[in-house]
Amino acid sequence: MEFSDDINSVTTEIQISQQDIEEHGKFIMNLPIPENTLVVMIKREG
Repeated sequence: MEFSDDINSVTTEIQISQQDIEEHGKFIMNLPIPENTLVVMIKREG
C-alpha cells in the first residue's frame, strides 16, 4: 500500500491465530488489535 507523504502512517501486518479467536471471539472488535488501527481484511486461500 502507498500513502501520501502528507499522511503520517505505518503499514504493518498482524496475523490472528486460532488461539486468538478462541480466547477473544470471532468479531474483529474483540480481537487484540492496537488502538487507532485501520483494519483491512484479506481472505487468503488455504
